[in-house]
Amino acid sequence: MRRSYESGAAKRKKVERKEKHGNQQKLSSFFSVQPKPSSSDTSIEEQPQSERAHTEAHAESIEESTEGLFAAPTSPSSGHLQIVAKQHSPAPGGDDDNQPAEILETASVSSSGHLQIVAEQHSPAPGGEEDDNQPAEILETASVSVTCSSTDPALWDPITNELRYYWIKKGSAACQNLNSNFSKSTRVYVLGDKRIKRCLTQALFKRKMRNGELINREWLLYSPSQGSVYCFVCRLFSSTDSAFSTTGYNDWKHASSRIHEHEHAPEHERCNVILWKRQKETVCIDSALAEQLKHGQTYWQDVLKRVVAVVKFMSSRGLAFRGENQIIGSQHNGNYLGILELISQFDPFLDEHIKKYGNAGKGNPSYLSANICEEFITVMSKKVFSAIISELRETKYYSLSVDSTPDVCHIDQLTFTVQYVKDDAPKERFLEFLPIHGHGAEYLADVVVQFLKGAGIPISDCRGQSYDNASNMAGQYSGLQARIKEINKFAVYVPCAGHSLNLVGVKAAECNMQVVSYFDFVQHLYTFFSASTHRWNVLVSSVGPAHKIVKRLSDTRWSAHADAVNALCDGYERIQAALDSLSSDNTQTKDTAHDALSLLKKIEKLETIFLTIVWNDILLRFNETSKTVQKEDINLSVAVNIIQSLKLYVQEIRDKFNEYEVKAKAKAPEADYSDQGKRVKQQSSRLTGFEGAASDTVLQGRQKFHIETYLPIMDSIINGLTRRGDAYKDISNRFGFLVNLRDMD
Repeated sequence: MRRSYESGAAKRKKVERKEKHGNQQKLSSFFSVQPKPSSSDTSIEEQPQSERAHTEAHAESIEESTEGLFAAPTSPSSGHLQIVAKQHSPAPGGDDDNQPAEILETASVSSSGHLQIVAEQHSPAPGGEEDDNQPAEILETASVSVTCSSTDPALWDPITNELRYYWIKKGSAACQNLNSNFSKSTRVYVLGDKRIKRCLTQALFKRKMRNGELINREWLLYSPSQGSVYCFVCRLFSSTDSAFSTTGYNDWKHASSRIHEHEHAPEHERCNVILWKRQKETVCIDSALAEQLKHGQTYWQDVLKRVVAVVKFMSSRGLAFRGENQIIGSQHNGNYLGILELISQFDPFLDEHIKKYGNAGKGNPSYLSANICEEFITVMSKKVFSAIISELRETKYYSLSVDSTPDVCHIDQLTFTVQYVKDDAPKERFLEFLPIHGHGAEYLADVVVQFLKGAGIPISDCRGQSYDNASNMAGQYSGLQARIKEINKFAVYVPCAGHSLNLVGVKAAECNMQVVSYFDFVQHLYTFFSASTHRWNVLVSSVGPAHKIVKRLSDTRWSAHADAVNALCDGYERIQAALDSLSSDNTQTKDTAHDALSLLKKIEKLETIFLTIVWNDILLRFNETSKTVQKEDINLSVAVNIIQSLKLYVQEIRDKFNEYEVKAKAKAPEADYSDQGKRVKQQSSRLTGFEGAASDTVLQGRQKFHIETYLPIMDSIINGLTRRGDAYKDISNRFGFLVNLRDMD
């Protein structure tokens, strides 16, 4: 149902407009022009009727033309009114009635700040000529405030630079009007049948701090003409349409909360900063308002310096920020708040800040919350990103490398990295994690191109690309590298050397069932001992502190295979003794004893011992080569030579089967090949009855292991290194001369 009567707010606005515009007085009400009486001069009152009428009519025209001058000056540089009345008296011996006095009145607003009423009497010089050089006689000088000198902030219209400069020098204390009668500010509030009167009080001009201290609100001004309050700095400098800066605020029912909100508003603080800068320019630093603002800025800057230092430290170490809660003093508040509490034990300033603002709750600024922490991380990341992009644009040419991996939230992310040369040194910079929803080459190419375009990095300046050897990335015809080359033919593809070595090793580890079974045994060995603390203690006591403990394998890190096989090879006899002890221990469960006995039988086989020694040598060399090619200061020519050296090493040990067999039998003299001495299965006579018996080639024992296991391992590794190394040789032949530029004549 719509209201059929005016609301209280509408009535108050109507009264305020009437009070503001309906009570403007005429210019003549502010002063009266009364020339100084003189025996030789004729006053305006004594002039003839016709002349007096002419004078009054002229004065009224001036009055009408200058009406409202006290509310708004006629020009930006005007602040006051000057009226000059000149009266010409007849020459000596002349007839006063026949030569009426000429009244010249001018009205102008000057920047002096005062109103001058001047009457000039011009008498003819001897000979009948007037002397224009005679000085005017100043009859009266009255100081009349128009806008600049008015202590009523409601009359400061328009806000000019002269007005700002005037009140910056005077200060807000000169126009607060604290001793005024606040009856003009009375407002009536209707509450049911009651009419409650409220008005401005002196209490609003003071602010109570947390420690009980009262501080004067020197920015709060009272307007006697409107009964409203204004903000000193916002009235002078604010560009927003706020009651404290335009019409004045007079809602005394909510004044306490609104004034508190205003003095913490961003626009109010911005105006305070402008005032502080203007005061420095006008050498008016004696203002307490500017001093209070400066103190507040310094305080929060010191707080933020400590917060930023902690955020930088934790980000550089990759530490988690949050905990279970954000309570100061809790042991579960996370690393971020925990480090701040630790620093506060040695920093009195931070300790006092935490005591004062810690656990203040939502809405109370402390700059210690998780939101501030995340904002700083975001700001820092944007700053670092901008710096990298600036360097990239400066160096112009770059290469890119991307790879995808899921995070703990099972979101697949594409890691985007760029490499470029700056100050004669290669730089590698991570740019961003890009969420992706597929692994197709076309989709990944669109993601890469769109990211480069959004970051302002021209893809035409790309001179290299490096990915893993997966088919969707390294495919020669439809892979990501091929699609980038379609856009920029100068983007040369360089396979990742570390990933290439991993793929060679993985391929060799899957070349036959004997090798697959061996690595399954290595993983099962670790799983068996690590599943029970008792078994692990038995293993540790058997191996001793001088030898390595068994390790687990990894699907992604090939170096884990080297560590696991090396630990097995180093403590082979001791691990065998631990398994023997557990299998014969009657206190163990049947499942434990059965698993220990099964592993013991496998570890006693000659093939297991042989493969342990061979893979230990191969994987250690692989691991060292992989670490070397991934160094930051390695160049392409050195990487090609290292891979070629690894290939030659594997070719050498291919012909050392007898040496490895001797080493294996030295660890277990009584061991032999598992199929040695087994009966050879004869071919059925039914199948050979019509064709005749055929001579079968049967491989057993040593010969079978050499041909079906040992040689396939070596050939798989050699072929893989040859194929992977050819890609690097082609690139080295094209750009290898750049490494030797300094050695050329």
